[in-house]
Amino acid sequence: MTRIPRVGWIYAIAGGSLVKFGFSDNVKRRLKTLQIGSPVKLVLLGKWRGHMDEERAVHRRFDFLRCHGEWFRRDRAIDRYVAQKAKARLAPPSTTGTELASLVAEALEGGTSPDWRERADLALRRLPVDVKTRVGKLPGLINRVHDGG
Repeated sequence: MTRIPRVGWIYAIAGGSLVKFGFSDNVKRRLKTLQIGSPVKLVLLGKWRGHMDEERAVHRRFDFLRCHGEWFRRDRAIDRYVAQKAKARLAPPSTTGTELASLVAEALEGGTSPDWRERADLALRRLPVDVKTRVGKLPGLINRVHDGG
């Protein structure tokens, strides 16, 4: 007997620098439920019709960005994928002090991941203007420290 997959919604919900991919019959209700236990504001990035097997395929596709369970580090690849699947305009990712602190720490440790400069630059561009003025010369300082200057 052939199993007929249950059709519902595959969704992408962002919270800070993370994205959760999930499956639900009622995405609005699911977002509310997730928000109750979240310390950060959650935003629906997009949703599209699909079945649970497709949701698992999305998890496998972005396994290299997996942080924990169904939560993934938000990345341009995820944003492009969600935009293409949902044909939706994405909310801009937020930058938190924690994200900046981890990027600075990574820079001080020698920039362990190959794209740390790009990620640091992107994080700094996402900051509100008033914070950018207080950050001042941070990008140059990070580069000097990383390059041994």
